[in-house]
Amino acid sequence: MFKETNFYALGFFAAITAVVLSPVLFFGDIFAGSDITQGLYPFVNFIDSAIAEGNSLLWSGEVFAGFPLFILGNFFNPFFAPLFLFGAFAVYHWLVFANVVLAGFFTYLFIKKLGLQFWPAVFGGLTFVIATYNWAADLSLASALPVLPLFFLVIFYYNQKPAWWKVSLGSLLVAYSVYSVNFNLLPILVVGVFLYSLFLGWQKKEKTLLRQLRLPLVVILMVVFGIILGLPQFLPTALFSSLSARAGGVSFQQASVDSLEVLDIGKIVLPYTRAPMGFSSNFFYFGALPSILFIFSWFVKKSSIQKFFLFLLGLALAVAIKFSPLFWLMSKLPLLDGLRVPGRWLFLATFSISISAAFGLHYFLRDENQELRRFFLVFFRRILAALLFVLAAFSLMLVLLKERSISFLKDYFLENKYEASSQLPIEHYFSVINNYYDQIVNSITLWQPRVTLPIIFLVISFFVLKFYQKTKLTSNFLVTVVAITALNFVSVLWFYHPTVSKADFLQPSQTVEFLQERGGRYLSFLPGFSEYQNLTVPYSPNIKDSIAFQKVLLPPNFSMLYGLSGADYYNNLMSRRMSRMLALVGSDRATVGEKLSDEKIALEEKVEMFESRQRILNILGVRFIISAYPLDESKFIKVLETSATRFNIPVYLYENQSARPEVYLADASIIIRPSEEEGYNLTTMLDLKDRDVLVECEGKCYSTTSRARGKVEVLEKKNGFWKIAVDSPDERWLVVSQNNLPGWSAVIDGEAAEFNTINSVFIGLPLSAGQHQVELKYHYPW
Repeated sequence: MFKETNFYALGFFAAITAVVLSPVLFFGDIFAGSDITQGLYPFVNFIDSAIAEGNSLLWSGEVFAGFPLFILGNFFNPFFAPLFLFGAFAVYHWLVFANVVLAGFFTYLFIKKLGLQFWPAVFGGLTFVIATYNWAADLSLASALPVLPLFFLVIFYYNQKPAWWKVSLGSLLVAYSVYSVNFNLLPILVVGVFLYSLFLGWQKKEKTLLRQLRLPLVVILMVVFGIILGLPQFLPTALFSSLSARAGGVSFQQASVDSLEVLDIGKIVLPYTRAPMGFSSNFFYFGALPSILFIFSWFVKKSSIQKFFLFLLGLALAVAIKFSPLFWLMSKLPLLDGLRVPGRWLFLATFSISISAAFGLHYFLRDENQELRRFFLVFFRRILAALLFVLAAFSLMLVLLKERSISFLKDYFLENKYEASSQLPIEHYFSVINNYYDQIVNSITLWQPRVTLPIIFLVISFFVLKFYQKTKLTSNFLVTVVAITALNFVSVLWFYHPTVSKADFLQPSQTVEFLQERGGRYLSFLPGFSEYQNLTVPYSPNIKDSIAFQKVLLPPNFSMLYGLSGADYYNNLMSRRMSRMLALVGSDRATVGEKLSDEKIALEEKVEMFESRQRILNILGVRFIISAYPLDESKFIKVLETSATRFNIPVYLYENQSARPEVYLADASIIIRPSEEEGYNLTTMLDLKDRDVLVECEGKCYSTTSRARGKVEVLEKKNGFWKIAVDSPDERWLVVSQNNLPGWSAVIDGEAAEFNTINSVFIGLPLSAGQHQVELKYHYPW
């Protein structure tokens, strides 16, 4: 029976989450983080638009010369079904809400099963919500939040009374994770649950090893069944991973980005602490009272379950920490060699801390701990006083010594670092130094709200605990602890996920309106670098400025928001072949290749190198270039000059009139054997003029030498479907400028036909002389 108190707990988590997410739930805002605006919003908007227009959901022609978006995960999330009724953004935000609420609620239920009462369990659930709130805006991460405590609950119940329906539920959780959760998190979930099953098996003290391992074997069975159920997602993802930069794993250096830094420990007190060095982007805040009571739990006599979660915490920290040998070992194992971001293992750490904090509150009330409470509060008072003194001293020092410190840093950079830099104008680097200094000041000075509020809650927490030490009013104390922690959550983390107006976000800029009217594939030249150099460094902008700049410059994936055709893409599983081509012409997001954006050369040289690679742009069919820098108008015709943000940053739109059309008959053709490396090298090195092509062919293929004289007409074009009429007086290769990736099928005059890779990336079909009707269709690639 679902107890009445559980409804109260569920209502509490729903209410507090609704408050903190109210801007996106009720007031027409959206999350403004770059991974959301450039990744997930375009993704769900594509699904919404495809449903509304009756297009294929499997293939988007609006990015990357076409790509199957479903292979990255989330696509088959069963809770996307309401998109049919409510639209992409509303469904996205309410799914975020549901995941956060259920994460807290399932943690509460699990803690109750561990023997704690209502209020400590609610406190533990709320701690987990606070500790994982950094993931809330990213639905691929937020979807994992309720899965972890629910999986622990399933294992707990199975251990009490084995039943096959519980195995089925565990398998469904694994399958749901395959379909809905960031792939890097699935191994983390499985490791946590498997270790818990080992602990429960060991605790039973069975006579034989096999009996002790029965529960871990059941977990393995759940995982196997879950992966089998998830094969429709797992198989194509594995297939496309083999075609991406992830094939063979990623380097340890790439994989260990965003490891936990030692100084991140300071975020327990000040969650917004940032600095150019010594800190990662990882979140490590649990709230004032949860942090204090978590530390208190260290000093009490611990049960075996508490010891297990402290072990799990230690293991997670050991994997997440920078230069972790454990993470290095995992990066060498099959199936785990593609894992990235060690800091994500903090997921297990936050769950462990939440449970330990709940036990800390439970033991704080115990009479036998009265002397320990007194000692602990004296210790905490001294630490708090020292912290306030240090923050006050640093605040004064950073302000009083600002001019002298900045002058020293500028002189040091000029003497020791400028020569090895890209040698942009010196004002650029001086502005960077000023911004970094201000960033540090804003992170730790007491008059900043993001510093003041966490400190205020630490002080309040001390007095609440001190008051209980004197009065022993248990019921009021427990309610007060949860209420203050809830207020702590809303007050301190209200700023964490910045939001902007959805209406403003979707309002087309001048560049969008121009491209919607004219059509044609576009490329944004150095979008990330442009934002950093032209906006971030000189102006220290707010998030609205950043979004306004992106709406004009249209970085990767923005094309899916406005129904445009973007050449670039933001996806870790993008194909190597196309990624390498885009890297040459200024893509910030290319995952592999000789990235022009990363060249350590002056900006002027990057622009010149880009202009010299016009031939690559022609082959890729890039008709328009959006640039924050002037380009050579003898090569690219300027068709629009506009400005971005309140700072009126100039942005230019150029037309590349020599770009190839999306569909055409090839002129001269050169035949080579199928080879990614040879295809890339020859396509980029040979002087393929006009509509000359390079054809990768295994068997007998004809080559052509003369200019094509036939006609091509696109009769129908939708996502993943082309119907083309061709009339040619001689044999020709028909080129369709869509990514040649697994899943395409071709029909010529009603009969299935073979096709080849053209110019390293596109689809090419051999046609005999005469009139033909060609159909290309994309389907599920397995």
